[in-house]
This record gives sequence, C-alpha cells and structure tokens, in this order.
Amino acid sequence: MMSGATATLLVLLGLLMVAWNCGAKSSIPGPGFCMGIGPFVSYTRFLWTGIGTASNYYNDKYGDIVKVWINGEETLIISRSSAVYHVLKNGQYISRFGSKQGLQCVGMHENGIIFNCNVTLWKKTRTYFAKALTGPCLQQTLAACTLSTNTHLDGLAGSTDHEGRVDVLHFLRCTILDINNKLFLRLPLDEKEIVQKIQRYFDSWQALLIKPDIFFRFKWMYNKHKSAAQELPEVIENLVEVKRKALHEAEKLDDIDFASDLIFAQNHGELSADNVRQCLLEMLIAAPDTMSLSLYFMLMLLKQHPEVEQKLLDEIDALIGDKELQNSDLQNLKVLENFINESLRFHPVVDFTMRKALADDVIEGYRVKKGTNIILNMGRMHRGAFFPKPHEFSLGNFENNQPLLTGVHQGSILGPLLFSLYSHSLSPVLPSISIPLASTILSPSSSAKNLGVTLDPVLFYTQHITMLTRTCRFFLSNIRQIRHFLTNYWTQLLVQSLVLFRLDHAIALFRCLHWLLTPAHIQFKTLILTYHCLDHTAPSYLQTLVSPYIPSRPLRSSVAKRLCLFFQSRSFSSLAPKWWNDLPTEVKTAESLTSFQRLLKIHLFRLSCKIALIHFVILLDLLY
Repeated sequence: MMSGATATLLVLLGLLMVAWNCGAKSSIPGPGFCMGIGPFVSYTRFLWTGIGTASNYYNDKYGDIVKVWINGEETLIISRSSAVYHVLKNGQYISRFGSKQGLQCVGMHENGIIFNCNVTLWKKTRTYFAKALTGPCLQQTLAACTLSTNTHLDGLAGSTDHEGRVDVLHFLRCTILDINNKLFLRLPLDEKEIVQKIQRYFDSWQALLIKPDIFFRFKWMYNKHKSAAQELPEVIENLVEVKRKALHEAEKLDDIDFASDLIFAQNHGELSADNVRQCLLEMLIAAPDTMSLSLYFMLMLLKQHPEVEQKLLDEIDALIGDKELQNSDLQNLKVLENFINESLRFHPVVDFTMRKALADDVIEGYRVKKGTNIILNMGRMHRGAFFPKPHEFSLGNFENNQPLLTGVHQGSILGPLLFSLYSHSLSPVLPSISIPLASTILSPSSSAKNLGVTLDPVLFYTQHITMLTRTCRFFLSNIRQIRHFLTNYWTQLLVQSLVLFRLDHAIALFRCLHWLLTPAHIQFKTLILTYHCLDHTAPSYLQTLVSPYIPSRPLRSSVAKRLCLFFQSRSFSSLAPKWWNDLPTEVKTAESLTSFQRLLKIHLFRLSCKIALIHFVILLDLLY
C-alpha cells in the first residue's frame, strides 16, 4: 500500500499537471487560469465595470486578441481589424451570447433578431428586417425624416421647460421614434411615454445581459428589472392588436409595411405571436437608442468645433443652395459624409458587439473552439494607428485616402479596369523588349495562337475573327455547291467536321474538363454569391442587394425561394434575382453549398447543350 506522503505527492503532481494542461490548451494571451481564480476575477471585472470598460482593460493589458472567461465560458476579446473582419464576414459567428434567463426576462431569448440564438429562426426573421430596410421603404426614408423633423421643430415650444431649456436627447428620441413609426408601423403613438419605457427596457437589458444563474434564484434581486422590461412589450402587444384590426378593416392594401408583413406571417403560421411582438419592438427601439445618441454626439461635436460646422454650411450652400434636397444630392456632400464617419468613429454609440462561434475555427493563427464567446471591441479598434489622428476628432481621418490593403470589394467590376490602368504605362515599353536565348533573340509578336484562338496585344480578337469567318465561309460555300449530291446525314457530317469543330472546339474541350463556358461561368459565380447572401455568409454590403420575395398572402410560389426584382440593369442587384428566379426549385432549395454547386453546374451544362443544339439547327437551316 502507498504511504500517506506518496499519496499526497501524487495528488500534488496531478494538480500541477491539470494546471499545466489548462495553460497549454491555447497560446492566446490573457490572464492565467490559476486553478479557477483567473475566470472568477475576469468575470467579476465584467460584472463590476461593464463589458466595454473591462474589454478595454484586457486589450490594453494583453494585446488586441485576449482570452478571458465570462460566467465560466471562454471568451475572446478582439480589437484587431483583420480578426474583426474575419468574424463579421463569417456565417458561423451569427449567433450571440448572454445570460439565458436574463434574455428571457427582456423577451429576447429565441425571439426577435438582436440576441436571438436560434439560428434557424434568426435567419427567418432576418428576411423581414432586410425587406423593410431596403427597396421602397429605403426610398421613403428621406421624406419621413424631413416630415418628422419639421413637425417636431414646429412643436419645440412644447418640449421647453419654464427656464427655456430643451432636453435635446429626449427631443431627438421622440423624433426618431416618429420616423420609425411612419416607416414601419403607421399608428398614432404617445411618443413621450414610449420613449420613457424604451429607456427602462434598455436599462434592464444591460443590467441582466451577463448576470450569473444564481442571480435569478432571488426574485427580490431581479424583479424590478423584469417589471421594467415588461412595460414596453405590453405596449407593443396592444399596438399589434390595433394594427391587426386596421388591416382587417382595410378595403385595399397598397403598401405593406413591416408590421403588416409580420402579422401576415403570423396568420400563415410562419411566426409566433411572441416573435411578432419582439420583432416590432426591436425595430422601434433600435433607432431611438442608437440614432438619437449619434445625432446628440454630432451636435455636441459641432458645438465644440465651429470650423467644422462652417465647412458643412459652405458645402451645403455651394451644392444645394435654395433648391429642394434630393436623394441624388447626398452622395455629393463629401464633407458631410466625412463628418458622419468621423463622429461615429470618435463617439461610437455601441463600442462592442457580442458573438458566439458555431463551429471550430482559426482566427489569426489562434484555434477557436465551437461555443467560444466573442467580443468585438470595435471602439478600441477605431482608435488604432490606421487613422492619422486616432485620439482626436479630425475630418482628416477620412478626408485623405488610406492604403487599401485587400483590393477592391468582392464582386466589384472595377478589378479588371483598375489592373488595366495600373499596367497601362507598361504598354509602350514591352514592344521594345528583346530577350536573348542561346543564339536566338526573342522579340514580342503582334499575335499568338493558344488553343486555336489567335490573341492580339489589346485582346480585340480582330485577327482571329477575320481568319475564322473566312475559313468557315470557304467551307460552307464548297458544301453548298455539292449539296444536291449529298444526303442529310453526309451534309451534317461535313458541316460538323469542317465548320462546327472550328467554332466549337473550345466548347468540346471545356466539356471534357467539366468547365463551364464564359457566360455560364459568370452566371455560376453570380448565383453562388447570391446563395451566400441568402445564407448570410456574404459581406453585409452584398446581402443588402438581394431581398427574398414574401407574398402578402399564401401562394404556390411561396415555397419557391424567389427574390424581389427591383429594376432592369446589368448590376448584381438586378441580374442576381433574375437568374435566381429562373433556377429550378430543387436547385434553389439545396441543403448545403456543396449540393447547390453540384446541382447548379448540372443545370447550366444542360442549358449550354440546348443552346448549342439551337445554333446547329439554325446553321442547317441556312444550308437548306
């Protein structure tokens, strides 16, 4: 039997091995595990100082990628721009994290869109938000903002106290709430009462977001937060019933707003009543909290920097003058755009965003396990050395062109054009270059043949087209002269062997290699990008260009996964929905990306064969 000293030594050795293994699982910087003390201290700091302050503390101390623990769960705090971009563009980080019981108190657990961790339901509700924030509704925003702002400014006397002062933040919140109401709900509201309830709802949300489970075992500790958080959902529920009654009594529905879409979805069994209420609540509260604070900070910055205010006024006078402001004028107001960007950078309303990894991943060389919490500390990221004056408010941070490290946007048509401009200066130099090789001197040629195609320096293919048409015309003329001596079979054989193989030899090669022709390949790439947009794995600026078609009543086309068509052009937002709607239903409803790519390629190959057959029939008709 082991002695007591030996047993004690083995226990200590085991504890040391456990501590060593815990420290060796990951090389991510951060506080040590230290037998559970590290997680306890880091979680306490988050509870005591708040998520934003604690995130800045750990990033300042350990670097721009740090591992800590929140409620016993591994959490990464990221403020490195490339790592933040990786998380935001990846579809496996669409889920959020937070206290389950805390989110249940505010109605966000598996409801709405902001903190809905049910990915399937989140994707379904996101389509309604995307539809409401794009298309016709987006075009109405300027008129709604102008009308609401003028109305509230005309009634400013009612918001002034006996000393002649105005609560600017409350005034802005009421104005933004009215704008949201005009766009998404369209019902009479008691703005002041709802704004107060929104503030109490946000206070409860922030207080309960990362509280431990033991906190919810004592009602006296969380009951006041729960009661405050339930006031706003009760108001929203009453508004939904009023809206439902108005829709029932309406004789004609010309313009379907966000609330109407949600109610119709509930009637069709697609959404629950709780989800409808929470989606409408989150749509109404988002802007009064974020937009109003952004405008407040902008007004404060203009007061602190009168020279910036003068620049803005001069630009507006020069470009707009006395004429009425139009949507097309906004893109020309560069000083205003720089001011908005710099204000949002210098005084961000939301310093951080919270995500959860749905699968194993690698971020900047660090292994991230499934279920890891992610805090993107974007407030600190925007104070980095990328900007000329990161710690000052300066329009120069956005006025000057910054180095573009990753090329043009994905899917941009500017890539080939910019490369051509970049290499244009080489064109007068290349013809004069000669390369000695053994006893031979290699000089540039005016043309070159590759796979049967004659290439010229400017890729106009003039020489190739001329030679090809001349050859085909020669053989067709000869076949026509002896046509009356030939049967249909031999005529077809001669045309295929002497003419079509010259036009179709590349097509045959492509089929052998299982490659798509150029037009089909363009469709293939566009539709793959469209699939990523619908699966929410594409960049956000591309996702806004396509919107799922949601009919106002049940139709057979509801299950066909169709997209909205906005206007006819050669842009992605026009061609992608058109090509997507033309696909068979079994292709659009593929279960995975791999399955979609396989079915799409088969479909495009079949179309190419049909087109080739049509061309052959037309050619035979010409001979007859």
